[in-house]
Amino acid sequence: MHSSSVSCWPEDNLINQRYMQALLSKTPHKVETVNNGREAVEAVQWSNFDLILMDVQMAEMDGLQATREIRALGTANAASTSSR
Repeated sequence: MHSSSVSCWPEDNLINQRYMQALLSKTPHKVETVNNGREAVEAVQWSNFDLILMDVQMAEMDGLQATREIRALGTANAASTSSR
């Protein structure tokens, strides 16, 4: 990843969120933390992330379902771009 990379980190545990933010604050990477899989799906629609570090077990929508929906969004975006 380059120095201006942006990562999304879906995590529903506040302690884990704070730990990861403290750890990554020492790097040049910007990290957007969201609280669950549903928020991760919403976040990828308004931001272009270089990396998503997905938690598997979360409330509202788990990481596996969120990953499937994010991948489906990518497929839909690629199809709409290629049909132009």
